[in-house]
Amino acid sequence: MKLKSIQVNGFGKLENKNIEFGDKINLVVGSNESGKSTLMGFIKAIFYGVNKNKAGNSFSELEKYKPWKEIEFSGKAEYEVDGVQYSVFRDFNRNNTKIYDELGNEITKNYNKDKSRGVLIGNEQFNIDEETFENTAFVTQKNIDVNIDSQKNIIQKLTNMIQSGDENTSYENVIKKVEKTLYDEVGTDRTQNKPKNVIQRELTLKEIQKKQLLGKRERQEIIENEKKKIENKIIEISKEIVVATEVYDIKNKYQNLLNEKRNLFEAEQKVIEKQKAEEAKKQTLEKKRINIIMGIFALIVIVATFVFQKYLLLICLMPILVLLILTNMKRKSTEENIDNTHQFDLVVEELKKKENKELERLEKNGIKKGIIDRKITELKSLIAGYEKTKNDYILEEHKLKLEEEALEKGVNKLNELEEDIETLTEKRNKLYEKEESLNLALEVFNDSYEELKAKIVPDITCEIRKCVTETTNGEYTNVKYNDENGIVIENKFGEIVTIDKLSTGTIDQIYLGFRLAILNKLSDVPIILDETFAYYDDARLKNILNSLKNISKNKQVIIFTCSEREKKILNELEIEYNLINM
Repeated sequence: MKLKSIQVNGFGKLENKNIEFGDKINLVVGSNESGKSTLMGFIKAIFYGVNKNKAGNSFSELEKYKPWKEIEFSGKAEYEVDGVQYSVFRDFNRNNTKIYDELGNEITKNYNKDKSRGVLIGNEQFNIDEETFENTAFVTQKNIDVNIDSQKNIIQKLTNMIQSGDENTSYENVIKKVEKTLYDEVGTDRTQNKPKNVIQRELTLKEIQKKQLLGKRERQEIIENEKKKIENKIIEISKEIVVATEVYDIKNKYQNLLNEKRNLFEAEQKVIEKQKAEEAKKQTLEKKRINIIMGIFALIVIVATFVFQKYLLLICLMPILVLLILTNMKRKSTEENIDNTHQFDLVVEELKKKENKELERLEKNGIKKGIIDRKITELKSLIAGYEKTKNDYILEEHKLKLEEEALEKGVNKLNELEEDIETLTEKRNKLYEKEESLNLALEVFNDSYEELKAKIVPDITCEIRKCVTETTNGEYTNVKYNDENGIVIENKFGEIVTIDKLSTGTIDQIYLGFRLAILNKLSDVPIILDETFAYYDDARLKNILNSLKNISKNKQVIIFTCSEREKKILNELEIEYNLINM
């Protein structure tokens, strides 16, 4: 990629600025505060946009680069990628970007857009994001060094580019995505609310419920058997009640008849007794009357004896006749009493015969004699006992039915529960299959990643060694890279040391070499240097400018400086360059 020209309408302190760039080395010279850093910011912003978010800073990039005057906050750049010409216009204020091909056709829709920054041209056409751009091609005096985390990040992106052609697509990212998928969509034994854990909890709960319902079903069977036993007992005891009741009813019927007859007899006897008492009373009165009459009669007889002696015999027989009449009346009353008693005994005997006849019929029908021979009071007690036992059985049966109804509500859900368990089991098995597949994928990716890393890192290290050797004019040739310390150097004594042990100028040379090495692998974007050589002596500056001369054969170089040193040495070395005065 080569930057052809830029037009700054308004950006920070810059306004109405037009600059043409050469294909190789470009030297931008300007005093301090002339707008060199702002121009660098514009170059980055035209391709990556300006961030509206403060991102933890006091102010955002948009606020930082907003023109000081009330002018158009926009600009344009023309550039070339793989021999094809493009131009881009950005209105930073309205976050509006338009990209045109060499025929003037707008092709903006072919590029992805960020809500905060707008169209990300650098990501699409240079194949590196803004962070990588700043850590490789975009070198300022303040950020020439690249910390270990950034080194790792850049090398990882380089590895991604080699692996997949996309700096943001790597085995490591894929592995993380697979691990995240495994974590989010399956879960582990240590997680709590992931699908694997949720399904297992549901299964465990439903298995417990199933076990409980199976216990209820077993209890139902027990209840059903108990109910049948109780029903049989109720039937049996009902039969006993019927039998005892039949015997009792017969005996009770005749007992009631007998009691009625006895009551009637006793009532008649009472009437007779009353009559007897009245008769006795009459007889007493009659006796008194007779005695009076007899006395009178005796007196008359005595008188008549003296007067009428011939009627003496008749007179003497009269008292005897009266006595016979009274005696006959008494006998008649006694005979009546005897006759009534005899008739009652006959009634009792007749009732007993009828009772025995009916009881004999029951015995023929199979009723045990032991029941038939029981007294009516015993039968009554026996029936009452049977009834109590029957009621107890009925109550027990009712309790069992209530328990059965309560169980039925739960047991009815057993089929539904078993279906749920089957569904959950299928889901769990699918999760296990997914887990197995993802673990297998992780294993393959990890093996592949380690294999590729073993091939790629040495290649990157070789490129870093080559560039550092050139930028340090062969002073440091044995350069290594590892994940723990980043770039390390073997000094002249053979000791491996971290670069922070070296001088500031040497460190700058090494970091520049590192940047160039990574940039050679990642992209062909211009390398942009802002006051990068402030700590270089003339010898080192000559050496680095010679290196940049070689680099500029394949890559555009833009150097920002406030001194005449770079210009002077470039002229001494007879290196061609495009001079741009700010």
